Amino acid sequence: MCLARDIGPLVLTGLDTLVPGGAHGEICPARLEWLGETLKSHINRDVLIFQHHPPIDTGLAALDATGIRSGRDVFAALIADDGRVAAILCGHVHTSIHGVCGGAPVHVCPSASYPFAFDLRKGEPCRISGEPAQFSMHLWREGTGLVSHVVPVTRTDV
Repeated sequence: MCLARDIGPLVLTGLDTLVPGGAHGEICPARLEWLGETLKSHINRDVLIFQHHPPIDTGLAALDATGIRSGRDVFAALIADDGRVAAILCGHVHTSIHGVCGGAPVHVCPSASYPFAFDLRKGEPCRISGEPAQFSMHLWREGTGLVSHVVPVTRTDV
């Protein structure tokens, strides 16, 4: 299910990337059409896109294998053509990663349950790391845009 909500000068957009019964994602033609129409109908507003699967390769081969398998190029072109997407916020890979898609910043949030180990070697399976669980907090202000924070679930400084 996809949805868009106006919050003053900002449009919060939820883009469904889930494939029923699968761990991987996709952005099918119907979702791409919906996104294109949503972007066209919300002119003069910044847009935040929330989705489960990152629209970028992370370099973590085992996790990228369960990423978006179709629709990524058209999605990136829509974002680039529109030019108002302030950020794409997603999860799925249980670790904080930053990248760019269609000129928009991508923020992949960490996991509040179990983070995956950082391993760029091909052929290596996903492993749970001993790092603390974390979550992302996002602050958006008109005129200055988005600021994202990564916060540990267990605080050791208090």
